[in-house]
Amino acid sequence: MRPGRLGAYVCSNAGQMIISMSIGALVVMLVLGTGLLASGYSARDRFWLFFGLAFLAFTALMLGRDGLRWVLFAGPITASIAMVQLLIGSFLWVELVGLPRSVAYRSGFGLINRPLRFNNRMYTIRMPLVEAIRVAQVEPARRAEALRTIGTQVKLERELKPPDRAWGRLRDDIADGDEAWIELIQTDAPVERIADHVEAFKPVLARWHDLYEHATTEQRLMSAPALRRRATVIALTALGASVLLAGLAVAGRFHLSEVGVARPENWGAIAMLGGGSLLLGRALMVAVKRDVRAPDDPGSVA
Repeated sequence: MRPGRLGAYVCSNAGQMIISMSIGALVVMLVLGTGLLASGYSARDRFWLFFGLAFLAFTALMLGRDGLRWVLFAGPITASIAMVQLLIGSFLWVELVGLPRSVAYRSGFGLINRPLRFNNRMYTIRMPLVEAIRVAQVEPARRAEALRTIGTQVKLERELKPPDRAWGRLRDDIADGDEAWIELIQTDAPVERIADHVEAFKPVLARWHDLYEHATTEQRLMSAPALRRRATVIALTALGASVLLAGLAVAGRFHLSEVGVARPENWGAIAMLGGGSLLLGRALMVAVKRDVRAPDDPGSVA
């Protein structure tokens, strides 16, 4: 085993030269792969789900074929490429997990509207529950099935993690009100009692509507053009600078200035140098671009 020309450790295996993966490269590839997978799952996007799975499968294949070398990074080239991968993976995870509100509004990254996300999950859980309540009242033959559905959905409601105390109290009140339907249906409660329960539940629904309106107002602020532009500039600048540095590392390793573009090893360096420059140029264009909007449009946040 000896250092290879790419800076990675190379093993001889029946005359073949195999570049072993460093521990740092493995960790970075796992961060990127799981970020792609989680992003695809969160967005319900099959393309990114498949891409994330394919990237992780490729990582596992390379690890199984070439083995693992217990060094952080094997050389400047692998470290530069890993830096780009880590940057992309970090952006993905920040968008999924979110950042503290003060940091998110300054950077435009990690703007997670947890109340709205909670609202959407609660609504999704209640849809089959409301239908089960209807079925239990009009189709006696399916009453047992409907009661099981109501019980399951109420349990899912109580398991939801609220973003704050107001939503937590709302979750408990909604779950209590929905759970009361089980007793009403099982005892064949009279119409008057059901009507009283529906009327008593209206203030809970009104409170839900108020919290939802507040969450949608916050979402409109998060979608302001200035915030989106700021996030785009930061992402393009960081990614462009990383790709440019990786290109410089590769160019320096293979002596691009002395050998020129004749060697295939230098083609990747040229591509990275050009790509990094284009990304930085695009970041500059986005940064100086002004939003075109009506004078009375309140939808911009400085």
